Amino acid sequence: MEFPRKVYMIRHKATNKVYIGSSANVDRRYSVHLSQLRNGKHPVEDFQQDFDEHGEKLDFFILDEINSSDELDKEYAWMDAYESYKRPYGYNYKDVRYYPQRYLTKNAVSPYTTRRTELTDKIKSLVDRVTNLDNLEVLAGLTDAWSFKSERYE
Repeated sequence: MEFPRKVYMIRHKATNKVYIGSSANVDRRYSVHLSQLRNGKHPVEDFQQDFDEHGEKLDFFILDEINSSDELDKEYAWMDAYESYKRPYGYNYKDVRYYPQRYLTKNAVSPYTTRRTELTDKIKSLVDRVTNLDNLEVLAGLTDAWSFKSERYE
């Protein structure tokens, strides 16, 4: 896996559902998502259906940076904060990586899980203060978040 990586979010403005992922090359990754959607071949059926029904009404945000394998939990903490793994809120419901075995150990709380929970709580407290996703710059105190619109790629 290549580092540094950016944690990104794609939000469909018509449904307000989000997809959260990470990539070392977010420009290329976003282009792949758009290509799949435009060609009717995105692997996440709900995302494809919303795109087909409502059109290309997408926002793209950089949420965070991952600098080493020790920080991979940042991506999942953002998924937790936006509950993007739940169908009513997002498109990460098919992400099997979301539930790695280390999180499923019963009656065990690892330092990894504790760190993820702390990250999620910190992110949620900031996200709760943001009433409009177009104003994600408010999160800059935590992540250097910045955004650009899908039109950048048209």
